[in-house]
Amino acid sequence: MPARQVIQAGIDALTRNEYKDIIVESLKHCIENKGLVLTAWIIMSNHVHLIGSAKIGFTIGDMLRDLKKFTSKQIFKAIKENPKESRKECPPGDASRTGIIYMFERAGKRNSNNKDFQFWQQDNHPIELSNPGMLKQKLDYLPVRPAVRAGMRIR
Repeated sequence: MPARQVIQAGIDALTRNEYKDIIVESLKHCIENKGLVLTAWIIMSNHVHLIGSAKIGFTIGDMLRDLKKFTSKQIFKAIKENPKESRKECPPGDASRTGIIYMFERAGKRNSNNKDFQFWQQDNHPIELSNPGMLKQKLDYLPVRPAVRAGMRIR
């Protein structure tokens, strides 16, 4: 499984380490408690790439669902409560509605599967890696060098 988890509307919401740390801790939880075998991962500013599999008795779909549900709530809350987050609200009188809280809430209202907001895009983008060549290709694809320069979390 490489799976790509994309933030709603491509918003650069993972620019602060405290938001990325929520994902890292959630991945650790999935490894320890939900049967995730994680081969490689990278957190970019607006999406996450994961390469891994599920132990017997667990499913990738269930893990991704739970991971996205938990991280979306925690990151949304962290953004709302972060006094340093300058992009969370629309500036007064701004007709463009550019605040990220507004954009997540608007996306949630457009999707009947959500109650209040939508952080991650609805679908996962899994690709089955059926042979070692495909795995190598995806591992080589992970944008390690740009991520290191940008301060992204990689493994």
